Amino acid sequence: PSRRGKTPNPPKVDTPKDLAALAEACSNGGDLDGASDALNKVLVLLDSAASDERADVEARLSDIKRRQGKTREARAGFEKVIETAPEHPLAQAAILEISLELRDLPAVEVAEDRLIASALDAQQRFDRLMDFGLRWAQEPNGAHRARMMLERARGICPGEAILLRTLLELYEALDEKSEALAVRRALADQIRNPCEQAEAYAALGRRYREELEDEQAALALFDLALDTDPSTLAPLETLATVLAEMQEWGELEKAYKRMLVRAARIPSEAMRTEVRWELHRRIGLVFRDHLEDSRSALFAFEEAIQVKPDDAGVHVLAAGVAREIGEDSTAIAHLQAAARLEPRDVATYHDLFALLQRTKRPDLAYCAAEAAVLLRDADPRERFIVEEHEPKGVPRFTAKLTPAVWQRLRVATSGAVDAVLTAIADAAVTVRAMQLVAEGRLPWLDPASRQDPEASTASIVRSFVWASHQMGLPLPAIYVRDDAKVELASVLTAEPTVVAGTSVLRGRSLPDLAFLVGRHLGYHVGSNRLLLFYPTLEELSVCFLAAVRLVAPTVPVPPNLQDAVTALGTALRDRVSPDAARALNTAVRSLEATGARADIGEWVGSVERAVTRVGLVMCGRLSVAAGILRSESRTFLTPDEKIEDLLIYNVSDEHHQVRMLAGVAIEP
Repeated sequence: PSRRGKTPNPPKVDTPKDLAALAEACSNGGDLDGASDALNKVLVLLDSAASDERADVEARLSDIKRRQGKTREARAGFEKVIETAPEHPLAQAAILEISLELRDLPAVEVAEDRLIASALDAQQRFDRLMDFGLRWAQEPNGAHRARMMLERARGICPGEAILLRTLLELYEALDEKSEALAVRRALADQIRNPCEQAEAYAALGRRYREELEDEQAALALFDLALDTDPSTLAPLETLATVLAEMQEWGELEKAYKRMLVRAARIPSEAMRTEVRWELHRRIGLVFRDHLEDSRSALFAFEEAIQVKPDDAGVHVLAAGVAREIGEDSTAIAHLQAAARLEPRDVATYHDLFALLQRTKRPDLAYCAAEAAVLLRDADPRERFIVEEHEPKGVPRFTAKLTPAVWQRLRVATSGAVDAVLTAIADAAVTVRAMQLVAEGRLPWLDPASRQDPEASTASIVRSFVWASHQMGLPLPAIYVRDDAKVELASVLTAEPTVVAGTSVLRGRSLPDLAFLVGRHLGYHVGSNRLLLFYPTLEELSVCFLAAVRLVAPTVPVPPNLQDAVTALGTALRDRVSPDAARALNTAVRSLEATGARADIGEWVGSVERAVTRVGLVMCGRLSVAAGILRSESRTFLTPDEKIEDLLIYNVSDEHHQVRMLAGVAIEP
């Protein structure tokens, strides 16, 4: 048996091929010495010219020495292989592995460079650079070598995420801020979610600003963030702050305008509206405060108003710049709009008063001063104007309130709803009066309490006679009841009838009575009469639905109203005149076309506002109307809601035109 005991009775071999096979068998069987002997015999037999074959054999011999624990001899053998076959893969890889085992870092670098240089293609070279770079990144002093390797790898494949993240860690460890931020930018470019990507760009912009003090790069990144996701608004604030600090007002205006274009891509309509409004407002402020271009500022503010008409602040801004460029009518219109939106902001009335005085519009100036007095913040000039021009007693009308005047007392509401109720008002009032007669529910009134309008000296009766004449309305039958604790109460009888109670018989001034009588008579105009005969929301809803079903019988009706709607509809059908039927058909079709919801409550509120305005016109003094309203309880609207409407109406063009048509306006 063999002395080594591993390969008994070895076959007789005499060729390199046979010896190589023997060496392989010995190696696999664990007989490393036998394998080594066989390979040395192969080297003896090989022709010196067969360099590649000799290199393979020498590499195998060196590998056996490595397995025998002869590490340094093995490395020397592999180095000898490299001398004759520089790109020998086994030798190159082995030298690197041995150098790593020996912690011979200079040798590791040489071995790595050889492997990189011998890569067959770009992918293999990239893989090796990545492997080596990642390994060096774990070495205590390997950051620079790792950086060099990974930068070369990045040149082959710039977007590899692991590579970029490792490079970022290296750059930050080496305090190389510019390079680190460039890698962060590359990582941000790879984010697919627009919101997350925009946030990454914005964060990067802040880093450029804070770490490198590179304002231009920061601005470009903020702009990129906004372009990526316009609904991420934080970058806009930062961008605006930076440009404002730099006093780059022209660039800020351009940035806002670019954002306006992007805003169209914001998915949420509410957010889109808010962003567009805010951008127009800011553009206006830039033009007004920094670019000294009031006309462009006015245009921007009015664009903001187009987007969101219900912001009083922008109306005030627009009024200010309009006044600066001499567009007084525009300024007045914006201040009137601001008053509509915030009727208790006394500053608006101060501005209106000053502007109306300057433009010689004394009647509206007086009305604006009235508002300031009512809000208890009038200046001496405003108080003087009110004291000088407020009527002594009741206004001295020179003309009656015509239908054109009545239209200027109305309140904007759902036109289709009002048109439906107006078309059937006469028929509905007739039906309710007939029902009361048939049911015996007409109240009994003492004939002795009925007043003779020609002979009565009671102030309330004289007020009704005067107001009915000025308003162009029939005088109602007036009953006086000292025992009734009411002001004025309509009585549902065959003719318009009113009961005057103790609250209006004593202790009331003529302006007080003018307001109360004017407001009461306002309920006798057009469709307003329905509130006297159908005073609850449920009754009005029945009336409205019955009218609609005369044109559209399939309109759904709530089950609890079904019987009442059917009964009233049957009664109305034969009492609607041909003209009213045509008007009703048009109104219902219009309502169907718009698809709008019929809001009966809104209509009732509009009637209450309208008749309260009538009272204001008849008494001619805002303070009187507001004083009476404050003492009253809530109807559909609260007293405060009615007072606010009077504040709005008092400074409106419609009120001024009513006063002019009635002949009570203050002349220039």
